[in-house]
Amino acid sequence: MRPAKRLAFRVLCGRAFIVDPKAARLHTLNGIGTRIWELAERRLSPAEIGSLLAGEFDVSVEEAGRDAAVFLEKLRVMGLLEE
Repeated sequence: MRPAKRLAFRVLCGRAFIVDPKAARLHTLNGIGTRIWELAERRLSPAEIGSLLAGEFDVSVEEAGRDAAVFLEKLRVMGLLEE
């Protein structure tokens, strides 16, 4: 998955600000959400993202991968990520 083409976004002070003009909404992600967003830009799988996050945070690879998959799915349902 990757960010939807219609979106505008910037990372400022470790937080992602995502503008969805279609829905006229501004989404703000916390630090971990921003990191997952940045990795999704690189089109990494949830398992790959989990592996990287486990090395950056105090969490197991399995838990990080599972949490990343759930978060990515939420972003997809919201229309912020596309295949």
